[in-house]
Amino acid sequence: MPVATPSETSTPQPRPALWRLAALAAGALVAATVLSPFIFRIIRAAAASVHAGRAALIDDVIEAPFCDVFTRTAVVCLVLAVVAGWRWLRVRIEWRRMFRLKRAPLRAAVWLVLGVLSICLLFAAQVHAGLWLWRGRAAGDIARRVLVSFFNAVPVGVIEELVFRGIILGYLLQCLSKHRALLLSAVIFAVPHLFSIEHFLRPIKDVAVDGTSWHAGWTQLGLYLSLLRDPLALAPGLIGLFFAGWLLAELAVRTKSLWASIGMHTGWVFAIKALGQAWRWNKAPAANAGPAWFYGEKYIATGVLGWILLAVLVCLVNGMLAYAVFRVLSALVSSLPRAAVVRLGRLLGRAGYYVDVRHRPVALANIALAFPERTEAERREIARRSFETLGVTCLEVLTFRTIADDFLSIAKPEGLEHIAAAHAQGRGIVFFTGHYASWELLAVGCGVLHYPFTAVARPFQNEWIYAHIQKVRRSAGIEILDKKGISSDVLACLRANGMVGFVGDQYAGSGGLFVDFFGVPASTSPAMATFARKTGAALIPAFDHLMPDGTHHPVIHPPVTLRRTDDAAADVRAMTQDLMAVLEREIREQPWQWLWAHRKWRRRKGSE
Repeated sequence: MPVATPSETSTPQPRPALWRLAALAAGALVAATVLSPFIFRIIRAAAASVHAGRAALIDDVIEAPFCDVFTRTAVVCLVLAVVAGWRWLRVRIEWRRMFRLKRAPLRAAVWLVLGVLSICLLFAAQVHAGLWLWRGRAAGDIARRVLVSFFNAVPVGVIEELVFRGIILGYLLQCLSKHRALLLSAVIFAVPHLFSIEHFLRPIKDVAVDGTSWHAGWTQLGLYLSLLRDPLALAPGLIGLFFAGWLLAELAVRTKSLWASIGMHTGWVFAIKALGQAWRWNKAPAANAGPAWFYGEKYIATGVLGWILLAVLVCLVNGMLAYAVFRVLSALVSSLPRAAVVRLGRLLGRAGYYVDVRHRPVALANIALAFPERTEAERREIARRSFETLGVTCLEVLTFRTIADDFLSIAKPEGLEHIAAAHAQGRGIVFFTGHYASWELLAVGCGVLHYPFTAVARPFQNEWIYAHIQKVRRSAGIEILDKKGISSDVLACLRANGMVGFVGDQYAGSGGLFVDFFGVPASTSPAMATFARKTGAALIPAFDHLMPDGTHHPVIHPPVTLRRTDDAAADVRAMTQDLMAVLEREIREQPWQWLWAHRKWRRRKGSE
């Protein structure tokens, strides 16, 4: 049976030229390096013209945390250069999305704290090894310097994230695939940061204090090139900075905002500078201090310990760590007997009922709305058993591959003749189910019984787990279509006499139809009825049932009445109401099989 494939009729948009960004960035960095001493001398001269002591103050600041504000001139020049070359780059960045203010302060604050904690963890290991010594400064002096460090870290974090993630990464995502853009942006972030602050500061200080040539910045370029002669010396810093840039890029992409990366970056800078006010690097550590390659040198994350921490954070943010845990759990659960999986799933579900204080009240409120005649104890029993059913369903997802092999031994399907009859008509099948028992098992069963199945679903947030489950689904004869923009693919599949499945019982938002569900209007997707009416496909409801012994009883119902009158809206509404009526009858018979912990009635018709 043919399966719908993504449409190839759309014309691909040309990608921006990557060399434009490279040329502009390189030119801006070179120009900024050369001009930084000149700009700093102007700042110092302006300060001296206001007050003679201001020049001396700036000379003192050159050794203080404020120095980074001046040495970020290169970054500022890069921003100006990119803005000036905006039309030449032809870059389109969704600034409103990146800087949306919803929950922005909280998100930035959370990641700022995480950034500070990660640096403190590395710093504590170095202090334990005797690599840092206490400066002996007074508490008040340290507090003042720490406060100064924070106000210095904020502009550094904002400016660098605006450049490296807001502009450079945004442009790379238009030129390359997501993974290539992330890795390349990490390299672009690492290379400029290889050159320590002392290297950048030397020509500036020569001009500002010693009065040497205004073009001393050219010596900085030579110094940069001389550092490249010893790649092994740069490798530790390059690796650590690469992981740092990768982590910040992952944060920006995953959260679809710059606030998380700004918070993390600011936290790093603040922690490094604040800790440096109270401690100084031990130039002659004890012999038992440990190898430098493990703890790192003066700059944080230049050792294996820092690399490991950053790599773990990267894997945590991009989902690779969760994927690894998923695969390990999948292997462990798959090795258990079927009865043990069911018992463990019910035990975890029961624990979830008591622990999940967010969804338990939602489930109880929904049950009270649907069954006002039930007692409070009965409603709690339904909710608890619903969580237990969900626990078994979740564990079965981990054992998907073995379930596909053992389907006929653990499931006894009923009503297969309805699928065979609809398939014989040659107009396709629209398969409707809900979050009822193991809804995934229905698709597996169709594949095992040689009815190739195409399901419409929303992708997981974790792309690694989603790709693995997709692979397992395909091995069972199941294809998946993303919910967004799939109309042409679904129509093509149905017209080729295919079977397309929808899990269509959840809240459909303002775009749904409000039909009666347990006597209360609830927003429901009209997609199933719309596709069936357009193609003449059979609209078949089907639901799985988890039995007390852990086996399954999938039930395929007869098709609902297909309506194709002159009033399309009325037809779609009537068929959608019929589907929800079938689901309601199933739930009334065995209410613990349905997922109650979902806000199906979150907004009723006629109310906000």
